[in-house]
Amino acid sequence: MKYKIQIWMIFFAMPVVAIAQKIELRRTDSVFVSWNKATIKSIENQIKTASDKQAEILYLNEDSAFKSYLDIDNVAMINRKSLRYTFLHTFNFYYGNCSGDIYIVEANESGEKIRICNYVLFLDTITNTIDIGRFGLVNGKWIRDADTKVKFDDLYSEWSKLDKEKWMDTVGHGVNEDIVIVTKIKNADIMYSDFYSEGILRKDSPINNILLRRVRDRKLF
Repeated sequence: MKYKIQIWMIFFAMPVVAIAQKIELRRTDSVFVSWNKATIKSIENQIKTASDKQAEILYLNEDSAFKSYLDIDNVAMINRKSLRYTFLHTFNFYYGNCSGDIYIVEANESGEKIRICNYVLFLDTITNTIDIGRFGLVNGKWIRDADTKVKFDDLYSEWSKLDKEKWMDTVGHGVNEDIVIVTKIKNADIMYSDFYSEGILRKDSPINNILLRRVRDRKLF
């Protein structure tokens, strides 16, 4: 009798698990589309406000290259094989239950070989630290290969400036050697996704001071 009850429990549990998986898939689909729309909107805004023809051509090329990277035909398209989409699956595993502000920084590491990297930053109010995780692409899979905690008090002034303005320098005068995309997520909603082309991110930007400069100087990992 006990054996039969266990079989029935498994039988009824299977549809519940399937429904939960479908809900999670739709949630990831929605975040993926919203994220892409926000990033493309950032690029298009830079095209509109370009200071000269050279800058406009640069951003037009970036717009085309970014859509090619996502492998989508339009902003509403869902590509579950995209690197962004597969990253979201890994992101949800680690941060799916976080309710505070989370920042995703897409910034590849330069060197003899370019290393595809994403960083995730969030304020842990329990420990009063900023949690910084690094995700690398290894054999087509996103792996959280490093993480550290920094005392919030040491970075309070920089953290408080993250949402104050767009940290763009004139073309070629910024500190980033590769494209940097800074995205803010709150409760699974994309708040913004700022695109910084190569040589555009200002030296005094909080993302540079909190993360990128420390990565370059090997002070985080």
